[in-house]
Amino acid sequence: DTERRADRSVLWSLVSKGPARAMRAAVRLIAWLLATYAAFCALALAAMLWGEVTAQQLNDGTRAEVVLVLGAIQNPDGTLHPSTQRRVDRAVAFYHSGQVSRLVMCGGPPFGAATPSTGALMAASAVSQGVPEAVILVEGDSHSTLQNTLFARAMLDDQPTLWVLTEGYHVPRGLASAAFAGLEVQGHVSAGGWSAPAYAAWGAGRELLAWPFNILRGLAFLGLRRLGVPEAELFPLLV
Repeated sequence: DTERRADRSVLWSLVSKGPARAMRAAVRLIAWLLATYAAFCALALAAMLWGEVTAQQLNDGTRAEVVLVLGAIQNPDGTLHPSTQRRVDRAVAFYHSGQVSRLVMCGGPPFGAATPSTGALMAASAVSQGVPEAVILVEGDSHSTLQNTLFARAMLDDQPTLWVLTEGYHVPRGLASAAFAGLEVQGHVSAGGWSAPAYAAWGAGRELLAWPFNILRGLAFLGLRRLGVPEAELFPLLV
């Protein structure tokens, strides 16, 4: 009996400690994940600042054949959101300075909306500011940064000297998306965006959430493509 009680005591001790050990392991895992994500956020924020500081400047002597203007959003009434308009205005300024020869305007229409594509609206705005329609390419089907660059790649038969244009905090993800699409980018242009602190904070926060999501869906896209799934069938993964 004494031995049985001792065995039961040992067994109970192991059973009772199991949940506690599992809880401690879970806490350690969560702490590690939070620390890892915090380090990632710090690096991402530093990259966003880098995107602003190292951007090409007007009349700085640099030049590119093409500037790829990444799409943003529309207002509910079908006009360009101020963030999108900033990108257009910046591209137009670089065109009139003689630093770029062609503009690629990216962005599809909002889901379920009967409005022109964002790319078409961006092109129309550029034309209204004196840019010849003949030097503008419109990519009007994309709904994400990854799609912006993939669909634009299909429109560029040659390999031009290429810059990417977007807000400073979006530059790192824009450049990564261009590399994902197989585009060789020689520089980037920032449309600013920091002058509106609330919007900049929202945009930077969105970037911190978008990076892991982009990495996961990009890996899924590449993996399935390697398995032989046609690229066109995989585009919905990148929305």
